[in-house]
Amino acid sequence: VNDLIQKLNAVDNVKNDRVSSILKATLAEAYYSVYEYQKALRPAKDALLITQGAGLAGEESGINTLLGKIMLGMQRIEEAKDYFRIAMETATPGSGKFLLAETYYLGAVTYYIYGNLSQSMRLLEKSLDLSRETGRRNWEIIALFAKGRINFDLGRYQSAINVFSECLSVARIYNSLESHEIIYPWIARSFVYSGKREAGGRILENYQESAEGAFFYSEYLYFKGLYSEAEDMVNLSLEMDSDNIHLFLSPDFKLDSSGFKYMEDLVFLVMDGRGVLSHLLRAFSAYLSVLNDNPVKGIPELERLTRDDKLSDIDPFNGLYYFFHALSLPEKEGVDSLDRLTMLSKALRHVQTVASRIDFPKERMAFLTGNYWNSRLMTAAKKNKLL
Repeated sequence: VNDLIQKLNAVDNVKNDRVSSILKATLAEAYYSVYEYQKALRPAKDALLITQGAGLAGEESGINTLLGKIMLGMQRIEEAKDYFRIAMETATPGSGKFLLAETYYLGAVTYYIYGNLSQSMRLLEKSLDLSRETGRRNWEIIALFAKGRINFDLGRYQSAINVFSECLSVARIYNSLESHEIIYPWIARSFVYSGKREAGGRILENYQESAEGAFFYSEYLYFKGLYSEAEDMVNLSLEMDSDNIHLFLSPDFKLDSSGFKYMEDLVFLVMDGRGVLSHLLRAFSAYLSVLNDNPVKGIPELERLTRDDKLSDIDPFNGLYYFFHALSLPEKEGVDSLDRLTMLSKALRHVQTVASRIDFPKERMAFLTGNYWNSRLMTAAKKNKLL
C-alpha cells in the first residue's frame, strides 16, 4: 500500500479529467485502507472537484461515498450522513445500482452509530435489494448480518436468530465458508440472550478459539452463574484479541474476522487492534472481577474505560460501560453510593439518547425493555428514582 501511495503521489499533470479523478480517488482509498483518514480527505475532495468541474456525473456518486467512508472513519457522523445522502441522490442508472448497494450499507452503519436503528434498518433493506439485484454476494451477506445485529441490539433475540440463520443460508449458497465462523457464534449468542442458554452454549463450545467466540462463551457462563469460569474465558478472549494487529483495512468487504468488522470497526478500529470488541472484553472482564470478589482489580479498569481510555464519545456501548461501572459499586450510603448513582445516570442518559433517535415507538420500547442490559438498567434506574 505504501508503494502504491508513493507512486500515486508522484503522478502529476494528468490532462484527462476522468483519469485524474480516478487517480485521486485511488490515492484516497489507499490512505483510507491504512487508517490515514486525514490524508485521504484531500485527494478525495480533489477528485470530487475534478468530477464536478468536468461534468462526470457517473463518477460523482462513488466519490461522495468515498468521502462518506472517510468521514465515518474520522467519526464525523453528520458529515458522513450528508455525503452518503448526496451519493444516493447523484447515483446514475446502470453502474449506479452496483455502487448504491455499498452506499446504502455504509449509510446504514452511519445511522447505526448515530443511534437511529430504524433508519439504519431501512437503508439495510435497500442495500439488500440492490445486492440481490446486482449479484453483489458479499454485500448481501454483510447487510443481512447487520440486520441481525440490529435485531439483537433491539432485544428481539428470536428475530436475530432468524435473520442470522437466513444469513447463514445465503453464505452456504454462495460457498462463503469464512462467514460461517462469524455467523454461528452470533446465532449462539442470540440463543443465550433469548433464554435458550444450553442451545447457545453447545454451539459456542465449538468456537472458543476466536476472540469473539470465547467472549460469547464467557457470556453464556455468566448467565449460568459460573463467574470464575466466565472471567477466565473472557480473559482468554482478551489475549486473542490483543494479538490482532490491523495493518490494512481490506476493501473486499468479506465477513471473515469479526461481527464488528463492517459496523463499529469502520468507525473506531485502529491499527493496534483497539476497537469496540477490545473495550467490550475489558469491560466485561472487569465486571466479572467484581462479581468474583475482586473489586480492587475490576473497578479501576471500569474507571479507565469510562474516563482515560474511553474509546469515543459516540461509542454505541458507552451506556453499557457506565452500567457495568455502576453495578460494580456498592448500593449502601457513602461516597461509592453517590458514584454509583452518577454512573447509573450516565448510563441512563446514553441509552435514552439512543432511544430518542429511534423512529418507531415499538422499536424504541424494544431497545429499552427487550435488550437484556438496557432492561436491567431501566429497572435499576426506577429503583433509584432516576425515572
